[in-house]
Amino acid sequence: MKKSALYIIVLLGLIAIVSAQFDLRQGSEQLVKLAEDFSAPFVSAFFGGTGQFLFEKVLFLVIILSVSYVALERFSAFQDKPAVVWVIAGAVALLATRFLTETQFVKTIILPYTVLGVALTGAIPLIVFFFFTESFEGPIVRRILWIFFVVIFFGLWLSRYSEVGALSWIYFITGILSFFFFLFDGTVRRVIIKYQMGQLGMQNRQQYEREVRRQLDEARRDLNRNIITDSQFRQISRELRRKLKALRRL
Repeated sequence: MKKSALYIIVLLGLIAIVSAQFDLRQGSEQLVKLAEDFSAPFVSAFFGGTGQFLFEKVLFLVIILSVSYVALERFSAFQDKPAVVWVIAGAVALLATRFLTETQFVKTIILPYTVLGVALTGAIPLIVFFFFTESFEGPIVRRILWIFFVVIFFGLWLSRYSEVGALSWIYFITGILSFFFFLFDGTVRRVIIKYQMGQLGMQNRQQYEREVRRQLDEARRDLNRNIITDSQFRQISRELRRKLKALRRL
């Protein structure tokens, strides 16, 4: 009897949950429909209709409005007149997007942004992975990581060629650049060290070497004063000695 009552309670609870979800979805759909009906006349007036490229037109409007506002603000005639700047920038943006009615023309405008998106999907991971890889002092670890990266991007190039066509060459070029980083790991490391020397205001290897040795001596003093632990000292010492070793190869 108790089990039957429990089953009934659970069943009623499930029915209530499903009903609530249905009501919530129906309410959301009605709200969206209401917003569409309310905004349709304004959209038609400003953008010339509610075609398939409405979202793209809105984004173009935002871009052109922002660029126009920044450009107009630089003119001395419009300084301290933000209302005038907004009116002119808004008119320019609306005129630029209101008559974008030809599908091919809109696609032509979108194409550079598509290329930019594909390029960024290759460049940003490469930049992030470069700094991540170069944070390791050991050359073996860096080379292994670069090999993995090369394999992944060549795989992306092969798998996405049928989807994006010629744009997939971005992945191929990224893979080639990664392979060069793998081959010239030592050269890249020396360039980084030279950059660090420049950041420290040092122009020659001896000065930089003295600075590294000074850091090593300071770490040893911190260990004697119980400021750092033995494991921390070993880690710091290992990194500094690797820097000295790489420095001698310059």
